[in-house]
Amino acid sequence: MASVYKTVSKKQARELAKQQDQDEEDVMMEELLADADDTSDSDEDEDEDAVETAKKQLAAGLMPKTRVLMLTSRGITSRHRHLLADLTSLLPHTHKESKLDSKKKAAGYNLLLNSLADLHSCNVIFFLEAKKNGQDLYLWLSRPPNGPTVKFHVSNLHTMAELNTGFAGNCLKGGRGIVVFDKSFDEQGPVMAKPGNEYRGLIREMLRNVFCVPKRGVKGMKPFIDRVIGIYGVDGKIWIRVYEIRESENGGKKKGDGEEEEAKPAHKSKDGPELSLVEIGPRFVLTPIVILEGSFGGPVIYENKEYVSPNQVRRDIRINKAARYAKRRDVQTERISKRSNLEMGLGERKPGALDTRTLFGLNESKLLTSTDPATMAFSSPSSPMRLQGAFAHLSIITSNTRIMIQSLLDVNSPKGGCLIAITDGYSTPENMSFHYLATELLLHIFQSCDTITDILNLASACRRFRDVFNRSNKLQIMMDVSEMEFGPVDDIIQIVTHNTSQPAHIFRTAPLTAPLLRQVVQIGRVAQKWETIYPVKKWKLDFENRRSLSDKERFRLRRAIFRLWLYHRAFHTRDYDRYSRHLRNTVAERAQLLHNWSTAELAEIEDVRLVIGDIVQNHICPSNGTIQRKFRNRYPESNHQLTFNIHLNYPMAQSGLTPYGFIDPNPNSTEQYFHTTHSTNFSNSAKYRSRFRNDIFHEPGSEGWGDEIPHYYIVQDMMKLDPGQVLWLREHCLLKEQVETFVLSLGDWFRDNGETFGDTLEWVMNERGDDIGEFRAAISERELGIAE
Repeated sequence: MASVYKTVSKKQARELAKQQDQDEEDVMMEELLADADDTSDSDEDEDEDAVETAKKQLAAGLMPKTRVLMLTSRGITSRHRHLLADLTSLLPHTHKESKLDSKKKAAGYNLLLNSLADLHSCNVIFFLEAKKNGQDLYLWLSRPPNGPTVKFHVSNLHTMAELNTGFAGNCLKGGRGIVVFDKSFDEQGPVMAKPGNEYRGLIREMLRNVFCVPKRGVKGMKPFIDRVIGIYGVDGKIWIRVYEIRESENGGKKKGDGEEEEAKPAHKSKDGPELSLVEIGPRFVLTPIVILEGSFGGPVIYENKEYVSPNQVRRDIRINKAARYAKRRDVQTERISKRSNLEMGLGERKPGALDTRTLFGLNESKLLTSTDPATMAFSSPSSPMRLQGAFAHLSIITSNTRIMIQSLLDVNSPKGGCLIAITDGYSTPENMSFHYLATELLLHIFQSCDTITDILNLASACRRFRDVFNRSNKLQIMMDVSEMEFGPVDDIIQIVTHNTSQPAHIFRTAPLTAPLLRQVVQIGRVAQKWETIYPVKKWKLDFENRRSLSDKERFRLRRAIFRLWLYHRAFHTRDYDRYSRHLRNTVAERAQLLHNWSTAELAEIEDVRLVIGDIVQNHICPSNGTIQRKFRNRYPESNHQLTFNIHLNYPMAQSGLTPYGFIDPNPNSTEQYFHTTHSTNFSNSAKYRSRFRNDIFHEPGSEGWGDEIPHYYIVQDMMKLDPGQVLWLREHCLLKEQVETFVLSLGDWFRDNGETFGDTLEWVMNERGDDIGEFRAAISERELGIAE
């Protein structure tokens, strides 16, 4: 019987091989015919043939050969490492790789992972990425090299060791499993029939490629099917469980003392042994986040709108805790206010038998209004009796228990004079005027303000505040507040005081004057605008983790802006033309300024410079491809073909104009020029200000600045502008005509003369013995730079 079965199986295998050869010949002939045809339907025919071939293989019981590359990023925990080890043991068609080291490469996961998959002949990538020191775990499933890519958030993770079972019973390493999807992944089911759930079919295919083991062609695979992998879609999440198929013989078990348990009804011999499922692990839950068209890149074809980032969850928890604390404080404050209104005091403790007032029978409010010489001697602060007697102890208790005693003399009162005493609390007279507040107290209030605007608003509140502020050292007060709002002020002073008579790397000081303070505030407010732009551009791709900057990060961002501004002010001028940029003495002069700052501070400057470069190449000088993509997104139904021209199309600016600068003696000259010459940019409605306006007076294609190499050199030229000029162009020059006019007003030295900060930074890093590639990769990985 066995020989007959082998003969029949051999015949079936031969017939299947002949059918496959015929199919391959047909496919080759169709490819030759498709090559001879110049129509655009050839690619579609090839795709249809590939689909039909795959369907025939699946119908014949064959699976396409798959191999899964499994690896993790740095920063994973032991639980994440055990999960990967469990999956590697569970699936024999996987190749486990060491942790992905992306520090040496700045291209990101796209190039590294696709190269590893090609090196190990893997067509599926299973990549676990840990963030926030292992608090968050993300799963990337990709089909290199063309995609697609699915990103999941992993939660409720339990490994085999936690489930306390391991590979028990007949569950052997190297065996295959049955992958079971629930009805939510069925194409004809009620869930996928609803519009908007088509992505479930793609996720099903990606998971099938990972968990379905091919029948043949896998090294170390055993011919056993002894496990079930269940994949269930519930509540918008994907629940994955692994079970062992356990066989048990029929019959009862002995209890003890010869007694037997009641056995289940025995199956007949033809039914075979009894089967049961026992969970062995691992188990985890996947939440889809986004699906990309390419392999670790490309357009977004699906985004889960219901997904909430773990950072947002933790933030909400902190806000709830803070809200509970604030509620308790509000209740306590309201209780104290009610007790005060009911003349029940502020909740101070009752005086005891050893209290100073009870012990000596004295009341300081009476001492203040007493005319007895002996009592006045006791109450005098310089009296030896007060310093040596009980009032020395009374003064300590008074300061510790916050008992405030104030004596205010109302000289304007028609009754001649009024002594107001406030004891044992914070009660104030019914008609309290600002004229009674001490000057020292008002100055302390001015110094406690957070911003310059708060100081100016407070000074204009009443005549008393204005007089006190004008008669005080207001420049020093405003400079101290500027340090908290715009600091570090010393770096701003380096920008303001820079001139050609002194080298840029020498530290300079300046006397405190009103013009200096005005320039400090002006530059500081520019840096504050970059505080708003930086998070949007820094987390441009990883937008689900976008957040606001902390106070320390804001300080580092402002410091980097000021130092980059100083470099532009010193070396991106007409004195340094294109012919002298590579001279050794010029490079050494630029490097002296960068040597004043540490490597971490240089990383902060480079981080800010990359953000500014993104603004320049996407907003101020967009490429032709960017213009075309944005035009199609704005007018998807338009068939207009854009006409691109990368040359300067507008007349030369007048010779009397000076480039706009925030510290220019006449800062309104260029701004006034734009208001008069290009009034449509400011006065008309918003639709005439758009660079994508398409009519007889404007061609959207003329707003492009070229592609690839021409666009690269234009961006390098524009990177010589300081952060203030870049921000001004972004806010005011919405058309290419206006940007070109501004560039032409700077002079001939500005064109065809790229920025030099990148070359100087590489020079300095080589002198310090550091690799510039690793340095920039650390910035892209957020190990260095502004954001922690």
